[in-house]
Amino acid sequence: MMTRKNKPAPALFAQSTLVAAIALACGSAAMATEIDAGNPDVKIRWDNTVRYNLGMRAEAQDSRILRGTPYDESDAKFGKHDLVTNRLDLLSEFDLNYKNAFGARVSASAWYDKAYDDHGVTSPAGGSPATLVTSTTARSHATSMGRPERFWMRSSGAI
Repeated sequence: MMTRKNKPAPALFAQSTLVAAIALACGSAAMATEIDAGNPDVKIRWDNTVRYNLGMRAEAQDSRILRGTPYDESDAKFGKHDLVTNRLDLLSEFDLNYKNAFGARVSASAWYDKAYDDHGVTSPAGGSPATLVTSTTARSHATSMGRPERFWMRSSGAI
């Protein structure tokens, strides 16, 4: 469980508020570039968008949810004033256009979420080893159902 017991809540809140204010001031940045192909019928464009998201849990964990073994981990993962998302995203798009009649686009995205560095969340409801649900158990189940392992990690990407 990710907790920050070494910092008092007001100090953590002040630090998180400062980070949020900086992120709000910066917002998301979009950068676009037209590339000269040397042919007026061909247009090449490369666009990039960088975005940062920050979110903090405002309320304490719900004891009613924490008593339910199948679904308690999502609530147990973060305590009051913990950052629940601390994510940096990149979206890159490459466009090729010929005479405004034909074209192609390749896009790729990547992200990193620092809030999910801890993969060791276990069920606070406990239970016998047969009923204990851990992140590893859920990850194995999701992977066996065709969901890629990379979505359980703190960073990923797609093309």
